[in-house]
Amino acid sequence: HTHTHIFTFLCSVIEIGFIPTILEALKQHSDEALLTSTIGLIISITSSSPSNRVVLSGTNCLSLILDVVKNIENLREKGCWALRNLCRSCKESQQKALEDSEFIAILSGIVQARIVRESDGSRVVDVHDATLRHAMFALWEVTFGVDGNAERDFLNILGESWMADMMALLDDVSVGGAVMVPYRVSVCAAIQKLCETALGRQRLGESGCIQYLIRWLSSSRPEVVVSAFSGLSALAFCSPQNKAKIESQFDNIASGMFRNTAFPDVQSAAFLLLTYLTLSNAELKEQSKRLGLRTHIQEMLSLYPKSNEIQTRGTTVITGLDSSNVLNRNGNESKVLYGRGQEIATS
Repeated sequence: HTHTHIFTFLCSVIEIGFIPTILEALKQHSDEALLTSTIGLIISITSSSPSNRVVLSGTNCLSLILDVVKNIENLREKGCWALRNLCRSCKESQQKALEDSEFIAILSGIVQARIVRESDGSRVVDVHDATLRHAMFALWEVTFGVDGNAERDFLNILGESWMADMMALLDDVSVGGAVMVPYRVSVCAAIQKLCETALGRQRLGESGCIQYLIRWLSSSRPEVVVSAFSGLSALAFCSPQNKAKIESQFDNIASGMFRNTAFPDVQSAAFLLLTYLTLSNAELKEQSKRLGLRTHIQEMLSLYPKSNEIQTRGTTVITGLDSSNVLNRNGNESKVLYGRGQEIATS
């Protein structure tokens, strides 16, 4: 045990660029105790230092760790953690990982093996499984990375259920705490991005994402609520089926909005979603009345007179609520061109 400590100390004072050389030597001798120390060291020096990630991306560190993950069961959790760290917001490492034909195959293999499938077809994600969490986050960094690069055909590589699995993992904030918040926000951003691709439009709504977005509307973090509303807007805009699913959660949507009156961003994002829902549908009209939706929106219009978005979107929603004709499910209710910045209210 003492020599492990001495070894860790030596690693910590040597040049970072030499770490892969040490890793390679230990791998050949398959010394698990020292490999554990070395990978632990890599985790700690890449956790808070972007420059260390860049230095290591210029070595063969990534492929060495990938090899350890593939071949040494006991080091899988730490290895996945190190890969996740190496790729976190580091374009060079992300690029390397994508060029390595085994990276996605090995990590998605680990993910698939650790997600339990019930006989009814549902999937159970164990939020306490650290190996699963690190492997998924490592894949996340590489497929969405810093650019949110959905064009890499993420859904083809990993399948649409993957997005819902990722969300299941982020659903319990007690596991992983505050670090989960930025991931939740970036998952919502990825959903919006994927809704711009043909595959995303066809398949994301079926994946179970909607239920998580609805749940996240009750988050205590306004940035998560804003993102969840935006993700729901993108999905509602994709298909009548998605829209109907989201409309069935109308009470939760309203309470997410009512709870966050102090945050104009949340109000604006909520109003945008409301402009997509068929508020002229008799059932939703009734619910809107019961919940006092019109009153709430009018209050927000007077509370935020300088916000163009709130004014335009709020007025559009009220117009929808006030229209006397009940339109068909996919009728011509007020529509908003999603994500293009300009709003077009058509009646």
